[in-house]
Parts: sequence; C-alpha cells; structure tokens
Amino acid sequence: MSLSPEMKYWFSSHYILNTIACTIYMLTKTIHPVCISLFELDENGNCQLDYRDTEVLFFLAMVIVLKNRKWKPLTAVEYVSNIYLFAKLANLLLFFRQDLRWGALYAIVCLLLFIAFPEPSYTGPEKITYFRGQALDEQLLHHPEETWIIEFFAPWSPPCNRFASTFANLSLKYDHPLLKFGKLDVNKYEKVGKKHRVDVSVSSKNLPTIIVFENGKEISRQPTVNPGGSIKLAILITY
Repeated sequence: MSLSPEMKYWFSSHYILNTIACTIYMLTKTIHPVCISLFELDENGNCQLDYRDTEVLFFLAMVIVLKNRKWKPLTAVEYVSNIYLFAKLANLLLFFRQDLRWGALYAIVCLLLFIAFPEPSYTGPEKITYFRGQALDEQLLHHPEETWIIEFFAPWSPPCNRFASTFANLSLKYDHPLLKFGKLDVNKYEKVGKKHRVDVSVSSKNLPTIIVFENGKEISRQPTVNPGGSIKLAILITY
C-alpha cells in the first residue's frame, strides 16, 4: 500500500532522524547495555534518568507549552519544529552534563542534520515562474503592465520551506494574465537579492521576503525595511 503525499512528508528522513535526535538521550540513558557503556549507573546499578535529568525534561515541556501559546495559531509543521528545537537543546545540555565529549559529539550530529536533512520542500502543483539572475529585472522592465508577486527565498531557510505550499496555493488561486507569481533564489543570486534589499545572510530574519511589483516598481513588501536598513515586521490580524 502506497503512502499518501502527506504521509510521505511526515515520514521523510528529516522527521525520522530529528525524532531520534530528540529522544536519543532518554534512549541511551535507559536502555541496556548502551547505558552501561556511556553513563554511570545509579546507586542500585540501574539504568534510569536521575533527578536532574527529570528536572531538565520537565523544564523543556514547560518551555514548549509557553512557546506555542501565541495569538497566531501555529501550523503542524511549525509546532513540530519548535518541539525539535527545544528538545535538541535539552538533549545537548543533558549530554554536556554527563560528559563534554558526548555533548560536543551531539552538537556535531545536530549540525549535520540541519545541513544534510533540511525540512522537506513543497512538491505540489503551482503557477510560479522561477527567475534566474537578472531575468526578474528584465521582466519588470519590458512588461510593466504585469503585476508580479515575487518571493525571495533560500532553500536552506526553514521559514521559506514552510511558506512554499502557501505561496503555491496563492498562485493557483489568483494567477491571472496581469497578476503573476514568481520566486528568486537569493542563495544562488545573491547580488539580485541585495539589490532589492533582501538580507541573504545565514542569520537573515527576513526570509522569505515577499515583494509586489507594479508598473515595474516595488509598491509593497513583507517584512518591511526601515530607512536605516533594519527589519520591521508587520503584524497582520485576520478577523
């Protein structure tokens, strides 16, 4: 029996490996004979979580609950992403508490997971033009009668991956001969991104950036950029 696209998404390498990474401390601390090799046994010679371990895990649960109590409902992907983030931070702390070497090794594993197994990207239907290099500016110059909604994105950015399905659905719903949707990879075309005042650094807080071009000129963007170059996030409330 074949899996549905949604099931394939959740059973991708990203989610399987990150779930293991989030539970690896508890597993190695409580399962024989792994715990005997990695950790000191308790007073009774058993493999189990100690009082400090329980404190850290309880604090982790509280942080996750508070982090996810926002005015804006989180998607399932965002919710799971928050759990992964704080669970791995808790595991890192617990491993460092046991042995600095285990903590350093776990940090390297988390870094490799982030690089090699990013969140799965959207692969469904869309009506989006992918621009390369200066093609976007040429399109805006030679076809000013068209209004373009452009997403400046980076493949390594989790927020960009999460927004991909939303942007695709918008393109399917609102595509029109005079209203078109496009994307530009600022990781490949950094100069074009900087020309349009999009922060393309790894620490960027404004990816994805959505810019609306009308008559060949920018008329709106999210998030907005202050005159000094800093990012101003607009809060949109839907009634």
